[in-house]
Amino acid sequence: MMRWRRFAVNERVIAAVYAFVTLFATAQKAWHHSNNNLRIYRASFWNLISGTNLYALHPAQHADYFKYSPTFALMMAPFAVLPELASALVWNLCNVFALFAAVQLLPIAKEKRTLVLWLVLIELVISIENFQSNAFVAALIIATFIAFECDSPELAGVFVALSASIKIFGAAAAVLVLFYPRKRRFAVATMSVLLLLAALPLCVTSFATLADQYRNWLNLLRADYVFPEKLSVMAWLHAWFGVNWGNKMVQATGLLLMLLPLIRLGKYGDELFRLHFLSALLIFLVIFNHKAESPMFIVAVTGVALWFVTSTTNFWRIALAGFVLLFTSLASTDVVPRHVREMWMTPFAIKVFPCIAAWIVIEAELLLRRDWRRTA
Repeated sequence: MMRWRRFAVNERVIAAVYAFVTLFATAQKAWHHSNNNLRIYRASFWNLISGTNLYALHPAQHADYFKYSPTFALMMAPFAVLPELASALVWNLCNVFALFAAVQLLPIAKEKRTLVLWLVLIELVISIENFQSNAFVAALIIATFIAFECDSPELAGVFVALSASIKIFGAAAAVLVLFYPRKRRFAVATMSVLLLLAALPLCVTSFATLADQYRNWLNLLRADYVFPEKLSVMAWLHAWFGVNWGNKMVQATGLLLMLLPLIRLGKYGDELFRLHFLSALLIFLVIFNHKAESPMFIVAVTGVALWFVTSTTNFWRIALAGFVLLFTSLASTDVVPRHVREMWMTPFAIKVFPCIAAWIVIEAELLLRRDWRRTA
């Protein structure tokens, strides 16, 4: 038993497992040509340097729209010039090991860090099978927290700016600054790096063309906001109760509840309180995102895993964590027959419900718990 435990907590073993599943999942999807998201990313760089509208449909290149920033399109340069299979593998490895590294740097015990890595593995595979950037965004949000904990607000600002340049919701990590001093230094660093990153595409395009790209991006985001909700609290309320309160109302309510524990100013000095707020934030960014899809849940499940491993173990917490693993992660795989997923899981937003339950529990603890002594 001790030998297996040493094996399970060995970082090299976990890194090897992560590398193997990344190689296998990437090769499998590439073999079946199921890499539309990667094609969108790769094409965005060529469209950027040619001055083509990034946010129009390009059916000759890929399906669906490019919804990221012009800066992200420039960041895709290394992946655009590589052969497609090599690009797919390098892209997924960057995402996987960014999250691996971020978790390894968390200020918690080694056994708990490795448990987080095992708990998120299924969701990580789901994300990389779709060639998504969500694992990288989760890594940057965690890195923001770590930078603050290491008394480096400037570095935290760099991570927030990079995260926002990939997916706008990554900017929400800036709320963590409330726990720490030197807020002005953080704000200056964040805005400086954001402006630098926003202007970086000028290296390959003109000012007028870049301005048009940003206008087109804003128009696409506005149109995209009114589309039907996906795997979110809004979708769950509609599917289960027939409630349709609108995205803005539900999201505003969720934001208020998310920030409510911040009234406990006396708890800001407790590291565990800050860790659990980070956990709640990671879940919040997914479950209240009206466009959340299955590959995005690597962000939320990372939050659940972090909360679980840093909490006192009891039956209810184990049951809730198992509920998330079973119905959020495992039930989204081929373990569950496709017709069951299409008839029940998707229409009833089953994937999001365990994360909603976990978020409510974490928020309640943040508001009501008195003893925040470290269990990590």
